Amino acid sequence: VREDGMALQYADQFKEDREVVMVAVWEDGMALQFADQFKEDREVVMAAVRENGRALQFADQFKEDRVVVMAALEQNGKALQYADLVKDEREVVIAAVEQYGTILKHAGSFKKDKGVVMAAVRENGRALQYADQFKEDREVVMAAVREHGMALRYADQFKEDREVVMAAVREDGMALQFADEIVNKGGDDAKEVVMAAVPEAGMALRYAGPFKEDPEVVMAAMRQEGWALQYANQFKVDREVVMAAVDQNGFALKYADQFKEDREVVMAAVREDGMALQYAGPFKGDPEVVMAAVRENGIALQYADEIVNKGGDDAKEVVMAALREDGIALEYADQFKEDREVVMVAVRQDGWALQYADQFKEDREVVMAAVREDGWALLYAGKFKEDEKVVIAAVQEYGRALQFADKFKGKSEVVLRAAKNDIKSLQFADKNIFKDTIFMKKLFSHYALYTSLVSSYFSHEKGIKMNKCDENLK
Repeated sequence: VREDGMALQYADQFKEDREVVMVAVWEDGMALQFADQFKEDREVVMAAVRENGRALQFADQFKEDRVVVMAALEQNGKALQYADLVKDEREVVIAAVEQYGTILKHAGSFKKDKGVVMAAVRENGRALQYADQFKEDREVVMAAVREHGMALRYADQFKEDREVVMAAVREDGMALQFADEIVNKGGDDAKEVVMAAVPEAGMALRYAGPFKEDPEVVMAAMRQEGWALQYANQFKVDREVVMAAVDQNGFALKYADQFKEDREVVMAAVREDGMALQYAGPFKGDPEVVMAAVRENGIALQYADEIVNKGGDDAKEVVMAALREDGIALEYADQFKEDREVVMVAVRQDGWALQYADQFKEDREVVMAAVREDGWALLYAGKFKEDEKVVIAAVQEYGRALQFADKFKGKSEVVLRAAKNDIKSLQFADKNIFKDTIFMKKLFSHYALYTSLVSSYFSHEKGIKMNKCDENLK
């Protein structure tokens, strides 16, 4: 239970042992649910709610105890939903909504208290949905949309109020979807609202109604999010708009059918995002376009079959460029997986690429390069899982690679090196190694700094509480 308080549920014989229960709730307050005999013990309950305010739900006798409830709320405002008569105290409710605005849902009669509602929406505009009569209060609505623009959805009476809508879309352009009553009217006021929305969220163009045909609005959207080109129907044939879109997001090329054969547009797209090569039509076989793509994202090599499958120096150059950017691209370099130079570049960039180098899994130099870059690559090291130097190189880079080295799980030098990299790698060691006194002395010598934590594991200076140890010590 020191490691995980919830383990109390399996400790039937000790659920009536107060010391065990206290340790459990200090570690995880929610363990109180398994401590039936102590749910009326104020000290145990206080320890539980201080660790997790929501543990109040299991403390029926204390749901009206102001001190216990306030301790729970201080830790987690959501605990208000479990507080009974204390909900009638304004101070308690204010404390809760100032921490979690949406807890207003459980505020009972205080939903009619403007001060409480204002505190809630200022913390989280979404709380407006629980504000009942105050959804028609302009001050409350303004506070809500300024904190969370999308709260406009709950403000039916103010969706035509230009100032409220402007505040909403400035906070989150996508709130434009709830402003169709203003947008569809057209005119200067409507355009001003739209122009406030799309530079903040280009995808808001989807909700721009008649302004999808306004070049100024469309360009503003493209500059913020090129992917919005999908909503600019009339401008998908406008080269300037398309260029703005792919410059911002290369994937916008997907929606630029008329320009997939325009080399300049395609180059702009793949330079911004190499994966846009998949939409490059006739240019998937253009060495310069493909090179630009794989230099931006090596995995774009998967769309370069036309070049790679030809083989030759030009193809190798493209493959090498891709692998220098991302070694995992070796998966798509079928013609070159038997080229040692290519494979070495791949595993040095990302050792994990060894999984695609079947012909070289018995090449010690290749395997060593792979595990030095990423110890996890030992998984694919075949016979070299029994090579001590290879294994040591792997665990020094990634301690938990020890799990793949069955032959060395009981060898102190290997396990110690793994532990020095990651103490949690000890879970993969042969249990008998912990009976080796010399090994244990070396291990504790390395982790001597942790011994100081032992004396402070329990502290009684400020009430009874447990100091959580460093995760690695656990």
